[in-house]
Amino acid sequence: MSTAVMLNPKFVTLPVKVQAEWMVWEEAMQDIDRAGNKAEACKGWVLRNGHLRGWKGWRTIQRKYYGWVRSGRSWEFLADKAKAPRLPPSRHTALASAFKCYCEKNQRVCSAGWKQMLRDLIRGVRIPGVGT
Repeated sequence: MSTAVMLNPKFVTLPVKVQAEWMVWEEAMQDIDRAGNKAEACKGWVLRNGHLRGWKGWRTIQRKYYGWVRSGRSWEFLADKAKAPRLPPSRHTALASAFKCYCEKNQRVCSAGWKQMLRDLIRGVRIPGVGT
């Protein structure tokens, strides 16, 4: 387990249960990575954790291992994003929503909506969630 990952702000915001699941997956991936025979290592992990969700078939674990390798061995690949807390909308989301409103006001013509939004921003009109 990498201390840098455990101190990562994104990792810290994950629920404790998701962090614990990640630690098991990380241990499994490291073990499979060290193994000479990847398929046998995956089968071994099925025997150990076959009673848990997501560990039923060795091919599933093997696919997850090779996906982890393709991701550059990223810790985020192993984190269960479905159980992660939803972040508040970013400024990009607010900007996209504002742009959509401008397009709708201009009969869904994107170029006209974009030009109007830029004119308003240059004039200093405050757009909710975006600013001036």
